[in-house]
Amino acid sequence: MFGYVLPCQDELKVRELREYRAYYCGLCRCLKESYGFVGQLSLNYDMAFLGMLLTALYEPDVLVQDIRCIAHPAHKQLVKQSDYLKYAADMNILLSYYKCEDDWNDEHKLLKALYGKMLLFKARKISSKYPEKAELIKKPFLARLEKNMSDPYQVLGISRSASSDEIKKAYRNLSRKYHPDANINNPNKAQAEERFKEIQQAYKQIMDEKENGYYNGGWSGFGTGGYYTGQGMGGQNSSSQDVNSMHLKAAANYINSSYYREALNVLAQMQEKNGQWYYLSAIANAGLGNNILAIEYAKQAAALEPQNQQFAQLVYQLESGGMWYQSMQSPYGTPAGSGSATCAKLCMVYMLCNVCMGGSMCCNMGFYYPPY
Repeated sequence: MFGYVLPCQDELKVRELREYRAYYCGLCRCLKESYGFVGQLSLNYDMAFLGMLLTALYEPDVLVQDIRCIAHPAHKQLVKQSDYLKYAADMNILLSYYKCEDDWNDEHKLLKALYGKMLLFKARKISSKYPEKAELIKKPFLARLEKNMSDPYQVLGISRSASSDEIKKAYRNLSRKYHPDANINNPNKAQAEERFKEIQQAYKQIMDEKENGYYNGGWSGFGTGGYYTGQGMGGQNSSSQDVNSMHLKAAANYINSSYYREALNVLAQMQEKNGQWYYLSAIANAGLGNNILAIEYAKQAAALEPQNQQFAQLVYQLESGGMWYQSMQSPYGTPAGSGSATCAKLCMVYMLCNVCMGGSMCCNMGFYYPPY
């Protein structure tokens, strides 16, 4: 997402390098003053360049100081600060938050997930201060997450009734076509690699679905275990409504069994997206750690049915961070007070975060269930 603007120090004159370092240290100082040590950890060259560029373009008042810091305790360093460096610090925090979310979504890096959680409330504050900028940053991230919700059968170009041999044949053909080694000289090799990853993910989803005993088109097993009672679905007699009801039942059962990706797969088949669709999509995405998309879907569910208290409660819990650690330690629908070792460890991390961030974070022990 960012992290590619690097200074070519060997090509800079001594005076130019000193000037650049002064703005770099200035950005570090702005991050510390506004967001503490947690904010300083996100320091990068990209936003130092942005702050320096904007300061040069608009020529605001620049505060020049010689300061000692932890990184340079022996000698004072030249530090330059301006209002545009403060703006760059805000954007630095916002971009770092989405970068952490992206890394968690792609590679499930736990440290990035923890750091993203520490930046969450800071990022929200910045988003309310710069709503247009925040929306521009968030849009491509959401688009990428929604792309991951695509039907794996469509990705492989087969029907849901395809046999195991047909699935494997389609997978092998597409893998050979889009494999990075087969596209070394392809000018669109980046797109081919992305397509290759999508094919691998789709095949894995289909195989996991089969191994978990959920069969294509019928979702054998839904309706057992008492997960779905049909609440709010009475009186739907048309075939289209029956199909939608079946999909919602299947998605709810997948969620209750902690098969979040399979739930999203089922929901992706639906054309009609009502409040319940967004509600289940929000829970499934939260279960996978896709917090930003989960909040967006929860808000859409609440907007479609503003009188539904469960939808409003879901928005509140997601925005307060109450779902995050639960989705990583317990099956869906299990009370958070069940007391696993992982939960205890994560709560300890939250306590540390409270110390670092002045008590702005909390360990919300609430939980909820699908409205079925």
